[in-house]
Amino acid sequence: MPYIAASPLFLVALSAAGAYCIMGLAWRSGLGDLNDKIAAEFPTRMPGFDTDGTLASHYTGNARVDQQLAGIVRFFATMTSGELQPLSLFSFWFSGQALAGLVIMTLDGLRAGNRGKAISYTALWGLCYQTITYGITIPIYVAVWLWTSPLAYMTATETPAREVAAALALDDADLSVMPHALIWGYILPTLLAGLPSPAVVSPEQKNNYLLIWQLFPVWTSLVQLLLSTAARRLRPRPGSEAAAATATVEGQKKALTHRLRWVYIFTLTVTTVIHVFAVLYAVVPSLRPESLAPLDPTAVTLVNTFKPAQTPFEAVRPVKSLADGILLLLQYDVYFAGAAFLYWASCQFRAATEAPTLSSVLIILTGPIGAALTLMWRRDERLLLDNDEPKVKTN
Repeated sequence: MPYIAASPLFLVALSAAGAYCIMGLAWRSGLGDLNDKIAAEFPTRMPGFDTDGTLASHYTGNARVDQQLAGIVRFFATMTSGELQPLSLFSFWFSGQALAGLVIMTLDGLRAGNRGKAISYTALWGLCYQTITYGITIPIYVAVWLWTSPLAYMTATETPAREVAAALALDDADLSVMPHALIWGYILPTLLAGLPSPAVVSPEQKNNYLLIWQLFPVWTSLVQLLLSTAARRLRPRPGSEAAAATATVEGQKKALTHRLRWVYIFTLTVTTVIHVFAVLYAVVPSLRPESLAPLDPTAVTLVNTFKPAQTPFEAVRPVKSLADGILLLLQYDVYFAGAAFLYWASCQFRAATEAPTLSSVLIILTGPIGAALTLMWRRDERLLLDNDEPKVKTN
């Protein structure tokens, strides 16, 4: 498989390009200096407020750590403050794409063929992208996946059916509790972090919710572990091992496909609803709720929400505000991560003539990472349902 074997090198280059656009371009445009200036002038003022004392300055008692935590809260509070509606809308849209990415990593980390490998430690990868950004980490994650996962070398026509079923296998308990883990570990913390303050939550609560959200990869993995462990103990199945041993490979594959569909349908429903709402909000001003709509309808458009204001191929311009700089950073962040996921999904789908076209259609409907998740779903079904014993090739 020379194409797949060479592909990780592209991902490493993509990560390096992402580092320049996400961190280099943003900081060269003055985002870092502007953030430091605001932190020095208003050390205890949360974005969206006109009074001091709304941003906590004491969390752990360690001055250096507290300063970093306050900076994190300031960064993410800017995203949810509504100060710049394109930023808040893009952040909302990003949350749906991040859910799809979380499911991609969680599912493949739990598969029997990937257990014990570096890619199976989803929480650690999550902490990495929460620390050094999504668009830098995900290409590296995908490169490691392509280097180490046995699934990278499987096809529906050449790999034995039993080998495919064994590598793709997921525990029943893991699949049954995954939607609950996503709700409690990611969706709920995201909703709480996005609540407006002081209209709905106090500044103190806003501080706490934003910090809790930072660890959503850990919460998701922890809830997944606790609930799946409880499910195995509370729902014993006598004779299940014997039944599994005697079950046909075809039956196992169909059962796994059926269980997977519910996880994919749940995730893609949430991701697609968020994606469609965000796009319609930007494109059709008449559909905007009065409580959210800006006074000037042109303040939010598809272009100023989703198109980066600066590219690496032009002279760097200073950002107008902290919100503008954060929007630029986030745009490149999700686009580089989305490109990595799509590249990976297209490689796995093993359809050079079909996957790019299909990806283009799916991006319109679900966003880039939602499209990658859909291709992953198709990969699973193609390997599980279209797989027979390897065919003998004849010349």
